[in-house]
Amino acid sequence: MNKVMGEVLPTLTSSVDEETLTRQFVSSIKADFGIEEAQLVNLSSSRKDTAEEYTVNTRKPYIDNQLSEYSAFPSLIDYKNQGYRSCALVPIMGNGRVTSILRLLSKEENKFSDELLGTVQLVSVLFGFALLYKTESHKNARLASYFDAAFDSQMAQMLVSRDGSIIRSNKAAMKAFGLSPQRQQGISSLFDIDPAELKAPEMAAGRDIYFSLGGVHNVYRVSARPVSENLFHVSAVNVTGKSLMDAILESLSGSRDLYIVFTKPDFTIISASANFEKEMKYSNTMLSEKRFTDFLKESDVKNMTELLSGKKQDNVMLNLSLLAGDYAVPIKATFSRLPFGYVVTVISAESEAYVREASENISSFMQSTSDIALKVDPMGYVRECNMSVETILGYNKDELIGREARMLYKNPKAFDEDVAYVRNGEKVDNSLVDMVKKDTSETVPAVESMRLLRGSKDDEGYLIIIKELGTKRKLDALEVGQRDAAKEAERQKSINKQKSEFIYDITHELKTPLTNIKGFSSLLYEGQAGELSKAQKEYVSTIIEEADRLVQIIQQVLDAAKLEAEKVKMEFKDVDLRALASSPAIRSLQESAHQKGLEFEWDVKYDVPTIQADQNKLVQVFVNLIGNAIKFTNKGSVRVDVSMKTKKTVECDVSDTGIGIAEEDRKKLFKKFYQASNKEMALKENSGTGLGLVITRSIIEQHGGKISFESKLGSGSKFWFTLPVSRKPRRKKQ
Repeated sequence: MNKVMGEVLPTLTSSVDEETLTRQFVSSIKADFGIEEAQLVNLSSSRKDTAEEYTVNTRKPYIDNQLSEYSAFPSLIDYKNQGYRSCALVPIMGNGRVTSILRLLSKEENKFSDELLGTVQLVSVLFGFALLYKTESHKNARLASYFDAAFDSQMAQMLVSRDGSIIRSNKAAMKAFGLSPQRQQGISSLFDIDPAELKAPEMAAGRDIYFSLGGVHNVYRVSARPVSENLFHVSAVNVTGKSLMDAILESLSGSRDLYIVFTKPDFTIISASANFEKEMKYSNTMLSEKRFTDFLKESDVKNMTELLSGKKQDNVMLNLSLLAGDYAVPIKATFSRLPFGYVVTVISAESEAYVREASENISSFMQSTSDIALKVDPMGYVRECNMSVETILGYNKDELIGREARMLYKNPKAFDEDVAYVRNGEKVDNSLVDMVKKDTSETVPAVESMRLLRGSKDDEGYLIIIKELGTKRKLDALEVGQRDAAKEAERQKSINKQKSEFIYDITHELKTPLTNIKGFSSLLYEGQAGELSKAQKEYVSTIIEEADRLVQIIQQVLDAAKLEAEKVKMEFKDVDLRALASSPAIRSLQESAHQKGLEFEWDVKYDVPTIQADQNKLVQVFVNLIGNAIKFTNKGSVRVDVSMKTKKTVECDVSDTGIGIAEEDRKKLFKKFYQASNKEMALKENSGTGLGLVITRSIIEQHGGKISFESKLGSGSKFWFTLPVSRKPRRKKQ
């Protein structure tokens, strides 16, 4: 024992390093105890020896003085195969834990007696203390030299204890985080980090943490590495600029209209948003070899360089053309100076024009819709609204603009929920809401649709369309009513057609017996059946006259029925309206007018061409209108004026100075069998059937024209109708 202590203690107390101390200690053990093999096993390396693991776990020596193939652990069997007969594993302790194992191997059986092992344990304890002391001293020396150098750097650095107390910080950390030697501060209050998180593996890589001091906001990448079991080295790097740049580039990666490019002072590209890389068809690596000016026209590069070199302000906006492949895109580029160069904001001028046009279209739509339309800014205030707000809710447009939109809702939370839903990128359709009328508690049930508006600053917000359910129900009912009315009109049309066909058939059948009546009456009047007396002749004459009148009535009814049943075939050919005045029917009417003391005039303007029409039917129209004019005019004149209304249309006017048409007769004038009530100037024998104007309108409409009239009671009337100059015959309905 004295010999061992005399040789080992001087070694343990020397100033040698850990490696030399270990080597000398092992040599002394081997020499003093006569042991063939002694090794110090460092536990920092991965251990696979189960016997050594057993020693670490139990913290007690393990001895096998008779190594054999039946030994407890495989490693012991290996030692036996190497020629050893005894093995001892002695734990070396430090700070209450096993730091290494002293492995002793001897070729003698029963080598490790209790006395020998006790001495080895004592020496091992002393060695453990010496080794721990030297290791900690070496660490502290290295740490001191490291921090002496590191703490002079511009990076914020701190030493933090296991409980989170900041033991020491350099000048950069004091300045950045407002630390002082006089005031103790913890890492938790500084960065909101739990001290237990400092030893987490991810903290070695660093965590981005927001920090604010004196109104200045920054992002720091904070990393922590263990210096010892109770001490951590914490560093904080200001990554605000990089975080901001990365966030900007990432946020624009999906945009098709806005690009961001960071460049050096010579416009060499440092980084760009992913959408710019895609537009230019370059990867980020390839872009870093390019300049922003490589994507511009030479003329643009020259102007841009001159303006930027001559401008002292930080921001310059230029209109440029961006060369993307084989085409040029007009852009607006804003160059903002940075310490390292420029940040270039690129906006597509085409997209800007599109956004402006879309905004105008939205405003136009808002004013045209009958539903309530609101444009609301991001804060929920009404920016624009239409007139329906006034008609439905009673608000004047001017008094509503600038007020909160949610005040219009009985339940404002419904509005807030829809806004939140749309803000998250969703759409709102047919959301049930109750709107409140101005200055009343009356509510209006409605459904609203909402969309998020994106564009310029003035156009951002929400577009809200509110459809009043009451109006919607009325519109639905009106639509149903219109469909029912259309069905009824179709049914009435079918009935009228059947009636017209019946009238056509019956009047056609009446013509045959009426012809016989007129024929035999004429034979009697001429005396073919014997001479008649004067009284008999008067009777027969009356029969003939009434038969003629009845034939005329039947013919008018037949004409009206044929026109309505569309059984009249129009024969279109060229018609000279000037020559039409010489037709026998018109000349006969002219003679009737002169006999009544009326002036008659037919005037066709010089530029009226021949038109395509059915001449006989056209004569019938003029006969009906001129005949009525003569019938209801006692003095004055009857005129026919024909002129060009448009390049493709002529207008025919038939005017008189007669009695005019009463107000109550005007709406019924073109109805079947209707005759004006004022007939004091019409001769009884000239009273008609009330079908003349009906036939006239039908003929004109089948020519593709229109008829109307003007009249003043006691001052005459004017009937006018239009005819196309050239017209194909109308197809007969199937």
